Parts: sequence; structure tokens; C-alpha cells
Amino acid sequence: MNSGRENKMKGMVKSVYLFMILTGLTIAGQNISTITTSNYDDTPPPPKATMSTALQTLLHGHEPRIRPNAEGPPVQVNIGFYIESFHSISETDMEYSITAYFRQAWRDERLAHNSSNVITLDGDIKNIFWTPDTFFLNAKKESIHETPKANSLFSVSGDGSVFYSMRMTLTLSCHMDLTLFPFDEQECIIGIMSYAYRTSDIELSWLEGSDCPVTIQPKVELPGYTIPRSRCHMDLVQYISGNFSYLEVAFTLERRLGFYLLQAFVPSFGLVFISWLTLWIDPVSSPARATLAITTLLTLITLAQWVRNEIPKVAYVTAIDIWLVVCLGMVFTLIVEYAIVYYLYRLGITEKGVCHQEHKKVTKDISKDKKQESTHELDPSVFSVTQSSMTSRHCSTSNGTSSSNRKNDKPKTHKPKSYMLIGKRLDLYSRVGFLLIFAVFVVTYWNCYYSRKKSDVSN
Repeated sequence: MNSGRENKMKGMVKSVYLFMILTGLTIAGQNISTITTSNYDDTPPPPKATMSTALQTLLHGHEPRIRPNAEGPPVQVNIGFYIESFHSISETDMEYSITAYFRQAWRDERLAHNSSNVITLDGDIKNIFWTPDTFFLNAKKESIHETPKANSLFSVSGDGSVFYSMRMTLTLSCHMDLTLFPFDEQECIIGIMSYAYRTSDIELSWLEGSDCPVTIQPKVELPGYTIPRSRCHMDLVQYISGNFSYLEVAFTLERRLGFYLLQAFVPSFGLVFISWLTLWIDPVSSPARATLAITTLLTLITLAQWVRNEIPKVAYVTAIDIWLVVCLGMVFTLIVEYAIVYYLYRLGITEKGVCHQEHKKVTKDISKDKKQESTHELDPSVFSVTQSSMTSRHCSTSNGTSSSNRKNDKPKTHKPKSYMLIGKRLDLYSRVGFLLIFAVFVVTYWNCYYSRKKSDVSN
């Protein structure tokens, strides 16, 4: 009986142990399942939106006529330029043309998206998304390149940052001061403003990272100018409708002198030198000397008219006008000098030939009288004396002196000069004086204008 009880007790103890083990295993399994579930979630994350889906989301409910932050702070619009080429700079119309990439950047929180890529669009998007209404203040003509389609780029980042670029050709006015032409340098600007939005709505500024984000292609080369420098400027402009942000890019255009040196200065200098050579021609050769001088003057007038056609009809005197007027004055002075010399030579020739002419005239008159008085007998000696006395009396009178006059004018030591000698001396003095005066002018002119040009470039 005792052994039966013992066996029964042992069975109960085993049952208790087994129950405790199973209970512990059950609790442990529940804990492990809880830890595993909390640490390793196999639920996949929501997928990223595709570019097409993101674009559809942006277009839904977007109002392109209302600026970003319509009731908040002004939109910061950053602007930059990349100048691809300069062309067609005209002094007569006071304008110039450029081809450039016009870049604008701003942030529109309405365009924020969860796409992993930047959304990039091309073509005309002005009626789809809001864009700044910037315009060029001094533009005469604007055109966006449209080959094969509109050359524009519109990209939107995930945070709503927008970058807008256009390739365009601009014809802009440029006020030029031509006082120093052709030793001048001009400053041509591009003025940028918002047409409708005041500073409370839009603030224009330059692209970040540079004081003047205007880049000119290194290979840009103009036939008549160099572009040594450019500058950028920001300002606030006040109109009757309010205050507006204003940006300005200024390009310094330095004129190349080579073209005008070869086409205007050297030819005019050569023409003046040729006119100076007429002083070495005998004044008696009037056709050669007069023809050369007058032809030179007419050629200079034609050259001056061509130069004036190259620049607008300004009311002030330019540097090249001074050069051409002095050249014309020198040639005209030589023509006047030759007229005086020729007149003196004619007086000298008359002075020498008057006695011979008057002698023939007196002889002819006496012969006529002799025929009329054939009834009277004249003594030959008397006739000879009469003829010689009349001739000598007339020659002495034409020479401005006579034997009696010389006796009465003994106290006077001055003798009359020959007109031909005066003309020769005038030619001789003109050869030296003309060359000296023109040389002084050339040195003074180039020292004044060309040195001033070099100092402006160095500054």
C-alpha cells in the first residue's frame, strides 16, 4: 500500500514539473514573438511618386497668375546672364545687339514635390506656371530662339526651387558720347525690372555666389571694339505706381583705332603732304600747281564726308572733326598762298616787259605821224632824239623812277623790291613754316588724344 502511494506522488510531481515547463515555454514564445514583431516590420514603405504623377500633382489647382507667397514676404528672384555673342554695334542708330542666356531662379513652395528627380520642362510654360514678369528697360527688339522649338528650360526641384533659362537675341539702345571719336570708349547697359510687381511683391537680385554673375564667352571678338570689363549694379527706382527693383549690367566697349587709322588718318596725312609738295613747283607752271592743290582739297572734302556718314549727325565737334578741319585748312592755305605768289609773279613779268611793249608802241605812233606829215621834212637826228627820249621817259616812269626823280630822291636809301623776288621768298618761307606748323599740330593732337585714351584704359 505504501508503494502505491509513493508511485502516485511521483506521478503528480512529474505532472507539475511538466506543466511548469510548458507554461514557461509558452510565455517565452510570446515574448520572442513580440520582440521580433516590434524590431522587424515587413510592411513596405509607400512608393515615391513618379515624375509624371508629380507633374500632374503640381498642375492640379495651380494658379499661374498669382505669385508665390501671395500674402507673405516678397519673392526673391535671382538673375544671371551668359553672353554668347555681341554683334551689330551701330553708332548711327546708337544701338547694339547680343545673343544671351537669360537665367532666373526663385522658390515657389506650391511646386514642392516628392519625386526623386528634378522635373525639367521645355517650351513655353508661361501660361502653365507662374514666372516673373521681368523686362529689359532699354530694349528695342526682343526675340526668343525657336529652332526647332522654343529655346527655354524650366526645372523644379523637390523643395520648390525653380530655375528658368531662355536663349534670346536683344537689340538694345546705347547712348554714346562721341566727343573723343575715334579714341573713345562707350558704356552700354542692360536694364532689368519687373513690370507689374513692386518691391513688396518681388525683389530682384543677382544670382548667389557672385557680385556680377554675367559671363561673356571667351571667344567673343568684335571687329571694331574690345570688351575690357563689365560691371553690375542694383538700385531702387521710384515711379508714380510705386517702387521697383532695378538691375543693371554695363559693358565697356573700347574702340579699335586700326580701321580709322588706315582709312582716315593716314590718307589725310598723305594728302596734306602732297599739297605741301606743290610749294616746290615753279609758280609759272600754274596748271600743274593749281590742279594738284585743288584735287587734294576735293579729295579731303570727300574723305571728311565719308567719316561723317560713319557716325550720327551730332551737334558737337568730335576728335576726328578737328583733325580733318585742320587738314582742310592747311590745304586751303596753300591754295591761297599760291594765288598770292602767282599774282606777284604776274606783276614781276609785267614790270620787265613793259618797256619793250611801250617802245614798240611809240615807234609805231611815230611812223604813223611820219606818213601823215610827208609834206614836211624832218631832220633824222631830231626824229631819233624824239623817239629815244619818249621811250626812255616812259620806261623810267613804268619802273617807278626816272633820272630826275632819282636825283630828287637822293636822301632816300630804300629801293623798290622786285615782285618776283617777293614771290620766291614767300614760297621759300612757306615750305618751312607750313611743314613746321603741321608737325606741331600732329604731335600735339596725338599726344592729347591718344595718351588720354591710354590713361582711360589703364584706369
